Amino acid sequence: MERTLFLFQWDAGQAESRAAQIRAAGWTVEIESEDGTRGIRRILDSPPTVVGLDLDRSPSHSLQVATAIRKYRDIRHLPLLFIGGSMMNVKRAQETLRGAAFVVPDMLLTRLKGFDG
Repeated sequence: MERTLFLFQWDAGQAESRAAQIRAAGWTVEIESEDGTRGIRRILDSPPTVVGLDLDRSPSHSLQVATAIRKYRDIRHLPLLFIGGSMMNVKRAQETLRGAAFVVPDMLLTRLKGFDG
């Protein structure tokens, strides 16, 4: 089974760097760095194994995207994995999106093994 990650990371350079590491671990990675709505449309067209959302840069964008994903019947079941973030932003995301997973960037590849199916 193909393992796919859709990554919302609000810095294109960092997104490409992170995606390269994840691809090297055998995952297919799609990236959205500019437009959350466009990313959600892409997810609706081709749902991934997991949705990754950066909490380090523009955490409010990631939280808005995750909240919107939960409103779509066809994709609300997708696992959400928040990456990084300050304690305050992680706590806010935990309170807002019950059931989401969280990981520090250095442990991302290890944490993704839990989504192997």
